[in-house]
Amino acid sequence: MEGPLYDQGLCGLKKLQELDLQGNSFEGTLPSCLYNLTSLQRCDNKKVEIETENSDWVPLFQLESLVISNCSLNKLSHRLPTFLFHQHSLRSLGLEHTGLKGPFPDWLFRNNTRLKYAILHDNSFSGHFHLPLFLNSTHGIDVSNNQLIGKLQRNIGEILPNIRYLILSNNSFSGSLPSSIGNMSLLSVFDVSFNNFSGEVPKELPVENLVDFSLEFVNSFLDPDGINVYELDVEVNFVTKYRLSSYKGGILTYMSGLDLSCNNLIGEIPPELGQLQEIHALNLSHNQLIGSIPKSFSNLTELESLDLSHNRLSREIPPQLIELTFLAVFSVAYNNLSGRTPDMKAQFGTFQASSYDGNPFLCGVPLEKSCSNNKDASPPTPTQSSNWIVTSNSQ
Repeated sequence: MEGPLYDQGLCGLKKLQELDLQGNSFEGTLPSCLYNLTSLQRCDNKKVEIETENSDWVPLFQLESLVISNCSLNKLSHRLPTFLFHQHSLRSLGLEHTGLKGPFPDWLFRNNTRLKYAILHDNSFSGHFHLPLFLNSTHGIDVSNNQLIGKLQRNIGEILPNIRYLILSNNSFSGSLPSSIGNMSLLSVFDVSFNNFSGEVPKELPVENLVDFSLEFVNSFLDPDGINVYELDVEVNFVTKYRLSSYKGGILTYMSGLDLSCNNLIGEIPPELGQLQEIHALNLSHNQLIGSIPKSFSNLTELESLDLSHNRLSREIPPQLIELTFLAVFSVAYNNLSGRTPDMKAQFGTFQASSYDGNPFLCGVPLEKSCSNNKDASPPTPTQSSNWIVTSNSQ
């Protein structure tokens, strides 16, 4: 359907409780009579404008779900709807791609202690991402692609003990990743890529937690108490050098991933990450990680994507990685790795030379360099060349 929205028909529906306008091409502004709706389920239309700022209006209803996405919300002020100050029963909130600006609305969590899902990605929220204490009901937060800054709260793991997915990518966060993340016992998707995090990868990452696939944030969102929390627009991207893998909808029920790429993380990769035996995607690329690739990664038997490129990793690639039979994307490019490439067996028989680019001391198929001369397959030691300089690509 397309064309303008007319007041007469909609305003005559006095008992209307839900309005779903997604998948159409309506134009114009939603009529003010719709302020009396008890639940605005979804407005997903870039041509629709919604203006909520009416200083004389205090809503008579309490929403459980509000999803307004891919439209122009409060085009003049770009403010978060102030009527939300009067809402205290929200379970799910989706305001993605709506042009909102201003400080991160931490008051939403204080006002709505039962809020489970907050989807606020692709806006222009700024300032610090500061959450009130003890958000025991919160299962999912996506604030990616905003303008948030500063450090994560040191006790964020205690604040969000039941979080299932936490997506903070494409902001300007800094500082180290808090070790309290290890307390997020149900965490399944954790994405902090494209920020300015520094320090070491925490050994306390929830190694037992990223194997839990009892996610509730897709499909019907039917809570145990029978409340139907409407489907939100949740999409998880895992970026590798060669492919953007976008996971959306029901597949996320079975998806688990860890993306720490494009930060300034240092130190060695914790071998404890090899305990994430049900993880599907692991991206540590574009950091400053050193040391060897943990042999324990051969335990990641469900892994489909592994990107360790653009770091300072050294030594050989563990030959045990050929046991990863579901691996479809693999890159260790632009490190300081040496020795033989893994045997061209199983999935490793499908990877091109580009997976190993930028490692001059690697040899073996699919590279042109043969391993017949062992001296050529190893980097020089300081005793062999006092002028040896290791170079690597970094941000």
